[in-house]
Amino acid sequence: MKLKYIIAAIASAAIFAGCQTEPMVGSFEDFSTNTSYISIPVAGGSQEVNLTAPEAWSFAKLFDLKGEDGKVVKDENDKNVKTELPDWLTADKVSGNGSTTIKFSAEASESGREAELQIKCGSKTLFLVVRQGSVEAVEASCKEVIDGPDGKSYIVKGTVTSIVNTTYGNWYLQDEAGDEVYIYGTLDKDGKTKNFLSLGLEVGDVVKVSGPKTTYGETVELVDVTVLSIEKALLKIEKVEPAEVSKEGGDLTVTVTMKGKGVYAEVPEDIDWISYKKTEFKAGKATLFEKNPADTAVISFSVAPNEGLMPRTGSVNLSSSDNKSISFSVSQKSNAPDVKPITEAVADGFAHIQGTVMAICNRGYILADESGAMLAYYGSAFKADNYKLGDEIEIVDTFAAYNYGLQMSCDGKEGFVLENKIKAGSGSVTYPDPVVIDAAKLAEIVASIDGKDKAKATDAIEIQYVEITGTPKKSGSYTNIYLDDYDAADFSAYQLPASFDLESKIDKKVVIRGYLQSISGGKHVNIVFTSMEDAN
Repeated sequence: MKLKYIIAAIASAAIFAGCQTEPMVGSFEDFSTNTSYISIPVAGGSQEVNLTAPEAWSFAKLFDLKGEDGKVVKDENDKNVKTELPDWLTADKVSGNGSTTIKFSAEASESGREAELQIKCGSKTLFLVVRQGSVEAVEASCKEVIDGPDGKSYIVKGTVTSIVNTTYGNWYLQDEAGDEVYIYGTLDKDGKTKNFLSLGLEVGDVVKVSGPKTTYGETVELVDVTVLSIEKALLKIEKVEPAEVSKEGGDLTVTVTMKGKGVYAEVPEDIDWISYKKTEFKAGKATLFEKNPADTAVISFSVAPNEGLMPRTGSVNLSSSDNKSISFSVSQKSNAPDVKPITEAVADGFAHIQGTVMAICNRGYILADESGAMLAYYGSAFKADNYKLGDEIEIVDTFAAYNYGLQMSCDGKEGFVLENKIKAGSGSVTYPDPVVIDAAKLAEIVASIDGKDKAKATDAIEIQYVEITGTPKKSGSYTNIYLDDYDAADFSAYQLPASFDLESKIDKKVVIRGYLQSISGGKHVNIVFTSMEDAN
């Protein structure tokens, strides 16, 4: 809820002399209150105000109405619904006819807060300020603001990272820790709104502001802030060409504008693949409107070829004599083969693939892209807790096959040539429509390996997402799943995690979904389970 911020960091004895731009009307001859200011303790409580009125009166609806979810309620025209009081304050009456006593109440608060109310009677308006606790602003980090209570006033210092609205002054402030808050409204030097451009704020400036916190939905805001200081950004990176360097390396050029006395480049000692070449300066041209224009520096670097398989990232520092240093990052692609779809990459042997973790078993995980799937095999060294469904992973290694099952294998020893988690998953995925395997389809799958080499990747079966309806039965020390009235081939669970209790389903019909993985013994089709449930 947005509160009009009219008093900041002043002693309570001078509360009405603060930042007001208009005099506060306290009384008329026949329409008045016994006070224009009341204070409620931080611990909570009530205060009464005596109102004298000759006729009907009511509070003006000035405050956004919030629902139980903390979001502002909208009407049928998508306009904010207004109410007479802020959400932390209640009154036993908000309208009436003639003189009365109004009782205001508030629950306990961890910090100070206040609201300016308006009471109207005919064409006359009374102003009443209700404060709970002290609203003096305290210095804080962005995280302390985020974790702090609504209504409390803070002083925060940070860098302008982006400007959203140049009329009201809506922008983002980020402190040295990297945390960020949203500034919703910025007052000019006279305390007025809608004059943000007069402050001359730019992205990169370091600014100290003061204002009260509120939370709008999930966004933490400081509202109608007062700017206490501005440190102009004298050094600004305009662009980096290119932002990413190829694996072959080459030249990197950075263009910088500045109003300092020079710019200096420094490559950290631990980055031996980036080297400084030269800097060319171009003086800015003064105009009638810009007496002190920014100069330009074009800084050149050389980037060595990347002979490794991993991509690499480095940071280069730039500084001017008039400003603290800033840095920019340089990323270089790896020397791995280009990424290809799984089914296309199989023929290459040594390949670079990228996909999503769709199923996890005791020896590895199924990695799938839009073209197909394969098994990332670790053996007994596999640590399933390191992976989640939905993880996006890239792998560089050589394709192989085991029992006609397509895989890349690190044999549980050295690891893959490259395995990199690009993005962490949520623990769930959306599976494709399964291929339903009946007796005829099972026979077709088994027949497809005739004349094939079970250790050759290009002879591997297609790893499909399938559904079977069958009955688990004991077969010696193994448990196989059989289709009704068909025993020429069967299914087995491939490295089944303990979360699937297949033994409890012996001789009971079940529906199983998962990925075909391999065929052992010429007739046992192995499946990496994703789900199992009773057939009924």
